[in-house]
Amino acid sequence: MNVEIMNCSNGHINAWVTNEEGSERWMLTGFYGQPNSSLRVESWQLLASMKPSERVGWCVMGDFNEVLTHDEKSRGKQSQEKQMVRFREALEDGGLFDLGWRDDNYTWSNNHGDDTLTKERLDRAVANLRWKEMFKEAWVEVLVARCSDHRSLLLSMNQEPAKVWRGKRLFRYEAKWSLMDDCEEVIKRAWQVRATKRASGRGLQSLLENSKGALMQWSKRIEHDRRRDLKEKTELLKKLQGNEGWHNSEEIKKVQNEIGVCLEMEDLKWSQRAKVD
Repeated sequence: MNVEIMNCSNGHINAWVTNEEGSERWMLTGFYGQPNSSLRVESWQLLASMKPSERVGWCVMGDFNEVLTHDEKSRGKQSQEKQMVRFREALEDGGLFDLGWRDDNYTWSNNHGDDTLTKERLDRAVANLRWKEMFKEAWVEVLVARCSDHRSLLLSMNQEPAKVWRGKRLFRYEAKWSLMDDCEEVIKRAWQVRATKRASGRGLQSLLENSKGALMQWSKRIEHDRRRDLKEKTELLKKLQGNEGWHNSEEIKKVQNEIGVCLEMEDLKWSQRAKVD
Protein backbone atom coordinates (compact mmCIF):
# COMPACT_ATOMS: atom_id res chain seq x y z
CA MET A 1 0.00 0.00 0.00
CA ASN A 2 1.02 3.59 -0.60
CA VAL A 3 0.28 6.31 1.97
CA GLU A 4 0.14 10.02 1.15
CA ILE A 5 -0.26 12.56 3.97
CA MET A 6 -2.93 15.12 3.11
CA ASN A 7 -3.07 17.49 6.10
CA CYS A 8 -2.73 17.52 9.87
CA SER A 9 -3.30 19.51 13.05
CA ASN A 10 -2.90 18.94 16.79
CA GLY A 11 -6.04 16.82 16.67
CA HIS A 12 -5.71 14.84 13.45
CA ILE A 13 -3.65 13.44 10.58
CA ASN A 14 -5.35 12.71 7.26
CA ALA A 15 -3.86 10.43 4.63
CA TRP A 16 -4.85 8.79 1.38
CA VAL A 17 -4.17 5.04 1.32
CA THR A 18 -3.91 3.46 -2.14
CA ASN A 19 -3.44 -0.21 -2.97
CA GLU A 20 -0.41 -1.31 -4.98
CA GLU A 21 -2.39 -1.57 -8.22
CA GLY A 22 -3.66 2.00 -7.78
CA SER A 23 -7.23 0.83 -8.30
CA GLU A 24 -8.59 1.61 -4.83
CA ARG A 25 -8.09 4.58 -2.56
CA TRP A 26 -9.51 5.35 0.86
CA MET A 27 -9.03 7.95 3.56
CA LEU A 28 -7.36 7.22 6.89
CA THR A 29 -7.66 9.67 9.79
CA GLY A 30 -5.58 9.51 12.94
CA PHE A 31 -7.65 11.31 15.56
CA TYR A 32 -7.06 12.84 19.00
CA GLY A 33 -10.03 14.15 20.97
CA GLN A 34 -9.73 17.11 23.32
CA PRO A 35 -8.80 15.87 26.84
CA ASN A 36 -10.71 18.84 28.30
CA SER A 37 -14.38 17.85 28.21
CA SER A 38 -15.51 21.49 27.94
CA LEU A 39 -13.59 21.79 24.64
CA ARG A 40 -14.48 18.37 23.23
CA VAL A 41 -17.23 19.82 21.02
CA GLU A 42 -14.36 21.32 18.98
CA SER A 43 -13.10 17.80 18.30
CA TRP A 44 -16.50 16.70 17.02
CA GLN A 45 -16.67 19.78 14.80
CA LEU A 46 -13.24 18.91 13.42
CA LEU A 47 -14.37 15.34 12.74
CA ALA A 48 -17.46 16.60 10.89
CA SER A 49 -15.38 18.95 8.74
CA MET A 50 -13.26 16.05 7.43
CA LYS A 51 -16.14 13.81 6.30
CA PRO A 52 -15.59 12.73 2.67
CA SER A 53 -18.31 11.83 0.17
CA GLU A 54 -20.15 8.55 0.71
CA ARG A 55 -18.32 7.04 -2.27
CA VAL A 56 -14.99 7.37 -0.44
CA GLY A 57 -13.99 4.78 2.15
CA TRP A 58 -13.11 6.46 5.47
CA CYS A 59 -11.55 4.93 8.58
CA VAL A 60 -10.80 6.90 11.74
CA MET A 61 -8.52 5.56 14.49
CA GLY A 62 -7.19 7.12 17.64
CA ASP A 63 -7.77 8.39 21.15
CA PHE A 64 -11.21 10.02 21.20
CA ASN A 65 -10.95 10.78 24.94
CA GLU A 66 -14.59 9.78 25.39
CA VAL A 67 -16.68 6.65 25.91
CA LEU A 68 -19.89 5.77 24.08
CA THR A 69 -21.66 4.00 26.94
CA HIS A 70 -21.26 3.59 30.70
CA ASP A 71 -20.06 -0.01 30.34
CA GLU A 72 -16.95 1.26 28.53
CA LYS A 73 -15.67 2.59 31.87
CA SER A 74 -14.68 0.64 34.97
CA ARG A 75 -14.65 2.47 38.32
CA GLY A 76 -13.94 6.15 38.74
CA LYS A 77 -16.30 9.06 38.30
CA GLN A 78 -19.24 8.21 36.06
CA SER A 79 -19.10 9.73 32.58
CA GLN A 80 -21.57 12.51 31.85
CA GLU A 81 -24.49 11.37 29.73
CA LYS A 82 -24.51 14.55 27.63
CA GLN A 83 -20.83 14.03 26.71
CA MET A 84 -21.53 10.46 25.55
CA VAL A 85 -24.59 11.59 23.59
CA ARG A 86 -22.49 14.21 21.74
CA PHE A 87 -19.91 11.55 20.90
CA ARG A 88 -22.60 9.19 19.57
CA GLU A 89 -24.09 12.03 17.51
CA ALA A 90 -20.66 12.92 16.10
CA LEU A 91 -20.17 9.36 14.87
CA GLU A 92 -23.70 9.21 13.49
CA ASP A 93 -23.28 12.50 11.64
CA GLY A 94 -20.05 11.21 10.15
CA GLY A 95 -21.65 7.94 9.07
CA LEU A 96 -19.08 6.11 11.20
CA PHE A 97 -19.54 2.70 12.80
CA ASP A 98 -17.48 1.18 15.60
CA LEU A 99 -15.29 -1.68 14.31
CA GLY A 100 -15.28 -3.39 17.71
CA TRP A 101 -12.30 -5.08 19.35
CA ARG A 102 -10.60 -8.34 20.20
CA ASP A 103 -9.16 -9.16 23.63
CA ASP A 104 -9.65 -6.52 26.34
CA ASN A 105 -12.05 -3.69 25.52
CA TYR A 106 -10.42 -1.19 27.90
CA THR A 107 -7.65 0.79 26.19
CA TRP A 108 -6.62 3.20 28.96
CA SER A 109 -5.80 2.83 32.65
CA ASN A 110 -4.63 5.29 35.28
CA ASN A 111 -2.38 2.51 36.67
CA HIS A 112 -3.28 3.25 40.29
CA GLY A 113 -2.26 0.59 42.77
CA ASP A 114 -5.36 0.96 44.96
CA ASP A 115 -9.16 1.02 44.70
CA THR A 116 -9.00 4.28 42.68
CA LEU A 117 -7.87 2.26 39.64
CA THR A 118 -9.89 3.38 36.59
CA LYS A 119 -10.08 1.81 33.14
CA GLU A 120 -11.83 3.18 30.03
CA ARG A 121 -12.24 2.46 26.33
CA LEU A 122 -10.96 5.77 24.99
CA ASP A 123 -9.24 4.44 21.86
CA ARG A 124 -11.12 2.87 18.97
CA ALA A 125 -11.38 2.46 15.20
CA VAL A 126 -14.52 3.53 13.33
CA ALA A 127 -15.34 3.48 9.62
CA ASN A 128 -18.07 4.39 7.15
CA LEU A 129 -20.13 1.90 5.14
CA ARG A 130 -17.98 2.27 2.00
CA TRP A 131 -14.83 1.30 3.93
CA LYS A 132 -16.60 -1.65 5.57
CA GLU A 133 -17.65 -2.86 2.10
CA MET A 134 -14.03 -2.65 0.94
CA PHE A 135 -12.71 -4.59 3.94
CA LYS A 136 -15.44 -6.98 5.02
CA GLU A 137 -13.06 -9.13 7.10
CA ALA A 138 -11.40 -6.24 8.96
CA TRP A 139 -10.96 -6.48 12.73
CA VAL A 140 -9.28 -4.55 15.52
CA GLU A 141 -7.00 -6.05 18.16
CA VAL A 142 -6.25 -4.25 21.44
CA LEU A 143 -2.54 -4.77 22.10
CA VAL A 144 -0.72 -4.55 25.42
CA ALA A 145 0.29 -1.18 26.88
CA ARG A 146 4.04 -1.67 26.83
CA CYS A 147 5.23 1.77 27.92
CA SER A 148 2.11 3.93 27.98
CA ASP A 149 -1.13 4.20 29.91
CA HIS A 150 -2.88 3.64 26.56
CA ARG A 151 -3.06 0.31 24.73
CA SER A 152 -2.29 0.39 21.00
CA LEU A 153 -4.77 -0.75 18.36
CA LEU A 154 -3.86 -3.06 15.49
CA LEU A 155 -6.19 -2.84 12.49
CA SER A 156 -6.11 -5.96 10.28
CA MET A 157 -7.77 -5.80 6.87
CA ASN A 158 -7.22 -9.43 5.81
CA GLN A 159 -4.64 -8.40 3.23
CA GLU A 160 -1.87 -10.75 2.12
CA PRO A 161 1.45 -9.37 3.40
CA ALA A 162 3.73 -8.13 0.66
CA LYS A 163 6.86 -10.17 0.04
CA VAL A 164 9.94 -8.33 1.20
CA TRP A 165 13.17 -8.89 -0.69
CA ARG A 166 16.09 -9.31 1.66
CA GLY A 167 19.46 -8.62 0.18
CA LYS A 168 22.85 -9.50 1.61
CA ARG A 169 23.21 -8.08 5.09
CA LEU A 170 25.76 -5.27 5.35
CA PHE A 171 27.92 -4.97 8.42
CA ARG A 172 27.48 -1.82 10.48
CA TYR A 173 28.59 -1.29 14.03
CA GLU A 174 25.41 -0.81 16.05
CA ALA A 175 25.46 2.06 18.56
CA LYS A 176 23.38 -0.02 20.98
CA TRP A 177 26.22 -2.55 21.29
CA SER A 178 28.25 -0.08 23.33
CA LEU A 179 25.57 -0.28 26.02
CA MET A 180 26.04 -4.03 26.41
CA ASP A 181 28.67 -5.45 28.74
CA ASP A 182 29.53 -8.37 26.43
CA CYS A 183 30.52 -6.23 23.43
CA GLU A 184 34.01 -5.32 24.67
CA GLU A 185 34.73 -8.94 25.55
CA VAL A 186 33.70 -10.12 22.05
CA ILE A 187 36.14 -7.68 20.44
CA LYS A 188 38.94 -8.60 22.84
CA ARG A 189 38.59 -12.29 22.02
CA ALA A 190 38.64 -11.53 18.29
CA TRP A 191 41.91 -9.62 18.69
CA GLN A 192 43.71 -12.33 20.64
CA VAL A 193 46.22 -13.58 18.05
CA ARG A 194 49.77 -14.76 18.17
CA ALA A 195 52.44 -12.07 18.47
CA THR A 196 54.04 -13.11 15.16
CA LYS A 197 51.04 -11.76 13.23
CA ARG A 198 50.69 -8.44 14.97
CA ALA A 199 53.07 -6.46 12.76
CA SER A 200 51.84 -7.55 9.38
CA GLY A 201 49.36 -5.51 7.33
CA ARG A 202 47.56 -8.70 6.39
CA GLY A 203 47.36 -9.52 10.07
CA LEU A 204 45.58 -6.22 10.77
CA GLN A 205 43.09 -6.85 7.98
CA SER A 206 42.53 -10.34 9.35
CA LEU A 207 41.88 -8.89 12.82
CA LEU A 208 39.26 -6.55 11.43
CA GLU A 209 37.58 -9.39 9.54
CA ASN A 210 37.65 -11.54 12.68
CA SER A 211 36.06 -8.73 14.67
CA LYS A 212 33.33 -8.25 12.07
CA GLY A 213 32.51 -11.96 11.99
CA ALA A 214 32.52 -12.25 15.79
CA LEU A 215 30.26 -9.20 16.21
CA MET A 216 27.80 -10.41 13.58
CA GLN A 217 27.51 -13.86 15.19
CA TRP A 218 27.18 -12.34 18.66
CA SER A 219 24.62 -9.80 17.41
CA LYS A 220 22.52 -12.53 15.78
CA ARG A 221 22.47 -14.51 19.03
CA ILE A 222 21.59 -11.59 21.31
CA GLU A 223 18.93 -10.37 18.84
CA HIS A 224 17.30 -13.80 18.97
CA ASP A 225 17.43 -13.74 22.77
CA ARG A 226 16.07 -10.17 22.86
CA ARG A 227 13.09 -11.02 20.63
CA ARG A 228 12.31 -14.11 22.68
CA ASP A 229 12.57 -12.11 25.91
CA LEU A 230 10.37 -9.32 24.51
CA LYS A 231 7.78 -11.83 23.31
CA GLU A 232 7.67 -13.57 26.71
CA LYS A 233 7.39 -10.30 28.61
CA THR A 234 4.69 -9.03 26.23
CA GLU A 235 2.64 -12.22 26.69
CA LEU A 236 3.02 -11.90 30.46
CA LEU A 237 1.94 -8.25 30.33
CA LYS A 238 -1.08 -9.20 28.21
CA LYS A 239 -2.19 -11.68 30.88
CA LEU A 240 -1.62 -9.19 33.69
CA GLN A 241 -3.50 -6.37 31.95
CA GLY A 242 -6.32 -8.76 31.10
CA ASN A 243 -6.91 -9.07 34.83
CA GLU A 244 -5.71 -5.59 35.80
CA GLY A 245 -6.52 -4.36 39.28
CA TRP A 246 -4.89 -2.76 42.28
CA HIS A 247 -3.59 -6.22 43.30
CA ASN A 248 -1.21 -6.48 40.32
CA SER A 249 -0.55 -2.85 39.32
CA GLU A 250 3.01 -2.89 40.68
CA GLU A 251 3.84 -6.06 38.75
CA ILE A 252 2.42 -4.48 35.58
CA LYS A 253 4.64 -1.42 36.04
CA LYS A 254 7.68 -3.64 36.62
CA VAL A 255 7.12 -5.62 33.42
CA GLN A 256 6.41 -2.39 31.48
CA ASN A 257 9.75 -0.97 32.65
CA GLU A 258 11.57 -4.13 31.56
CA ILE A 259 9.90 -3.97 28.15
CA GLY A 260 10.77 -0.26 27.95
CA VAL A 261 14.50 -1.09 28.23
CA CYS A 262 14.18 -3.56 25.32
CA LEU A 263 12.34 -1.00 23.19
CA GLU A 264 14.89 1.73 23.93
CA MET A 265 17.58 -0.51 22.44
CA GLU A 266 15.40 -1.05 19.37
CA ASP A 267 14.79 2.71 19.01
CA LEU A 268 18.53 3.34 19.12
CA LYS A 269 19.08 0.78 16.35
CA TRP A 270 16.52 2.28 14.00
CA SER A 271 17.56 5.84 14.81
CA GLN A 272 21.11 4.98 13.74
CA ARG A 273 19.95 3.22 10.56
CA ALA A 274 17.72 6.15 9.61
CA LYS A 275 20.75 8.47 9.71
CA VAL A 276 22.80 6.08 7.58
CA ASP A 277 20.04 5.52 5.01
